[in-house]
Amino acid sequence: MKTVNEQIFDKLVKHQAYLLRLVSKQSDDFITALNKNNPKLAAFLLENLSELNLADTKTSAIKWRKFEQALKQVRAEMFTGFKTEYDKDLIKIIDNETKYMKALYDNSIALAEISMAVPVIEKTNLLNYGAIDGKTISRYFEEIQYGDIDRIVQNIRTGLIERKPVYQIVNDLIGSKNIEYNDGVTQLTRNNARSLVRTITQGIVNSSREEFYKANSDIVKQERFTAVLDGRTTVQCLSLDGNLYLLGEGPNPPLHRNCRSLRIAVIDGMALVGERGYVTDTRTPRQLRIDWRADAKKAVGADEWKTLTEKERYKLIAKERTAWQNANIGQTPVKTTGSQWLKTTDKSFQDDFLGKKQAELFRSGQLTLDKFVDNSGKKLSVDELYGMYADEFKKAGIKP
Repeated sequence: MKTVNEQIFDKLVKHQAYLLRLVSKQSDDFITALNKNNPKLAAFLLENLSELNLADTKTSAIKWRKFEQALKQVRAEMFTGFKTEYDKDLIKIIDNETKYMKALYDNSIALAEISMAVPVIEKTNLLNYGAIDGKTISRYFEEIQYGDIDRIVQNIRTGLIERKPVYQIVNDLIGSKNIEYNDGVTQLTRNNARSLVRTITQGIVNSSREEFYKANSDIVKQERFTAVLDGRTTVQCLSLDGNLYLLGEGPNPPLHRNCRSLRIAVIDGMALVGERGYVTDTRTPRQLRIDWRADAKKAVGADEWKTLTEKERYKLIAKERTAWQNANIGQTPVKTTGSQWLKTTDKSFQDDFLGKKQAELFRSGQLTLDKFVDNSGKKLSVDELYGMYADEFKKAGIKP
């Protein structure tokens, strides 16, 4: 039977897979909102572009300013509408994730005497957290909207300089409907939107979990960094996979755009049971009482038990309690680390993932995977690696 920590680990990894499906749906909703705005954008451009020119006159400058303000309004309605619904969705996710975490840990621990604390989360504050680089969610949406407008305006100016007909400028911007607008300039906005939603939702979920862990810091002392292992995993996350960190310390996902990594709490079995003489296992219909005092007494015999001092009895009870928590709560669950996983992949994948020379060095065993990235998570070039680990290159017989 798996220990509590193993059960929690397995269930949270599976839960992460379901969460990623939700994230995909959210990003699809954003793309749908952008696509629905295309007819309105096209109509606006067709109506107003013919009045614009690039002559450097006061009249022309005024027209451009009015045009840009009106363009912002056309797009702002779509961005604002999506973000309003998205914020509501994130609040539901925070509530659901908190309920899920409590149920998961309570049901996995399954002791009548133990009930996980539920954190009081200020949802508005959590929505204003810095997803990456300390920027708030609102700031990210402002940036994606600003970039969208700037690309549209710059491409209109280029089109007018090249004397393209209005319909061609509009088509270049929006793209073709029959291929889902993938050939238009605004495709970059869709790409950014998809990446943004994936990153923010993952960050919100990880932050709500972190609040749950902090609320139960009496029994949660460590967290395990866990990456989703596949061909899309970054070197940064792969190198951290399996690492243990003290609660609230170390790298906390998302570490980059589209990051899918998470941190999973490790229950401290000794802190969980404390100095209790017994606990009640709620997984059995009769709620089996686990009595370490009785077990210790039975182990030495009733007659010898009578001769023991309280201190001697306490040691025997503690021994039984420790054996139980090791067998039932367990330590860090065993799992293939990112480095071990990469070693199982074929040579061509390793070459593509790390770079040919870097992969040779990795296969040589001279450097561990975490050495291939800097402190910011950026993958190091061959020259950078050689400057730091020239001896390891020589031992592996690899020339930079």
